[in-house]
Amino acid sequence: MKIFLLPPLGLVLLLTVMAMVGAGWRRRVLAGLIALLLIAGHLPVVADGLTAIPAMLTSVPDAPSPQIIIVPSLGYQDDGTERGVDALTLERLAKAADLTRSTGLPILVSGGRDGAEGPSLGELMAQRLMFEFEVREPWIESKAINTAENAAFSAEILKSKGISAGYLVTQDWHMARAQLAYAAYGIATVPAAISTGSRNGPLRARWYPSLNAGSRSAWAVHEIVGLLWYRLSLPTAAGGA
Repeated sequence: MKIFLLPPLGLVLLLTVMAMVGAGWRRRVLAGLIALLLIAGHLPVVADGLTAIPAMLTSVPDAPSPQIIIVPSLGYQDDGTERGVDALTLERLAKAADLTRSTGLPILVSGGRDGAEGPSLGELMAQRLMFEFEVREPWIESKAINTAENAAFSAEILKSKGISAGYLVTQDWHMARAQLAYAAYGIATVPAAISTGSRNGPLRARWYPSLNAGSRSAWAVHEIVGLLWYRLSLPTAAGGA
């Protein structure tokens, strides 16, 4: 349902409704503003700015020396013959594999099932790490279906083994909310972010609309809304979140 509320689809649907109902200059002005917002959301410079907002809204405790590498999942990818992890989750696994080689730390992957039969995301992530990235067998959390549950269920495993801090591997637009969630359950994290921005590219190119920028803007809005919700719903005693 949330895909119909967040940009860009939410703005497209609202623009369509405005074109179908009502009349007069107010409708045209509102429709024009929505169209401008839609275009602006596809500008890399706007996407970069939106992506930076969650970190500005979040403060988490400094982490001690990491003892683990934590990789929350995002989602499945179904090619019609078998299900696997999606491209963004695969990016996280590649980053974690590099990190475990440089630090020697073990990896914890986290992800449950979406209701369908077959392996959990955590199990699929572990398989990719072992067989594609040739790293040692990771620890697996296989119940979580969202970021808050990634944090809650992973914290249960980590605390049972005396671990309270780790590297957190995820995309930059997701990092602030994920860190907040893990802090709320008593796990301090050091960000190992995957950069998706364009700040280092040519300045002129940052003002050209792109599908990639539109996607990042949508994720950023999702994260901002999710971050505000987490501040109301997550535990606050543990981790000072």
